[in-house]
Amino acid sequence: KTDYVGVKSCINGNNLCPGFIDMCDMKIKSRYTRTYAFAVDGMTKTVFRTPAEFNRYFPQEVTAVGSKPPKSSSPRLSTAEIQRRIMGSAYKLAVNGNTRTSSDLQSF
Repeated sequence: KTDYVGVKSCINGNNLCPGFIDMCDMKIKSRYTRTYAFAVDGMTKTVFRTPAEFNRYFPQEVTAVGSKPPKSSSPRLSTAEIQRRIMGSAYKLAVNGNTRTSSDLQSF
């Protein structure tokens, strides 16, 4: 089954949110902002979003996924890695679920 982004529905959240990076803030040069990478547009493009930006786009999915990593996860995971996994799962839910339209996802 192929969804709007042109990827198989069985794809996991790790592929949709593969990593994070601390980027230099354009307004305050000495400050860094943690952003997370998201594969969009059939996995041909990458966008970077902060957790706050992500939560504005997908509040229902974040609530549905919850705020804790799976029990099978290592207890040594960093806070940023836990956040990445949660957002990847929420984004997967948005992409594969029937709650979002294509235009909702494309505006992300």
